[in-house]
Amino acid sequence: MVAEILPDRIRLEKDSEETIIASSDIKEIVVYKSASLDKGGIPITPMEAYFFARVYCNNDKKYELTCLMDANIDKSIRALHGVKIFREKGLFNIV
Repeated sequence: MVAEILPDRIRLEKDSEETIIASSDIKEIVVYKSASLDKGGIPITPMEAYFFARVYCNNDKKYELTCLMDANIDKSIRALHGVKIFREKGLFNIV
């Protein structure tokens, strides 16, 4: 899966099928990331290095964007205009 984050939309492509999510269609985005990945933190286990963002849309659909798609996904989503972004801290973040 390929994800492209632009100021007004997210473009997802999987198996030659494209999905466009306009920023106006996004209710909120929640980033699930271990507190040990904060600046200066040291992950205790390798699994803590995995994190993801869940996109909640106004039509009740959900999409996951993982750090495997973009190592800085938590920073990349900040490019979206007018979207509320929240952070949930957890030890093991699993989609």
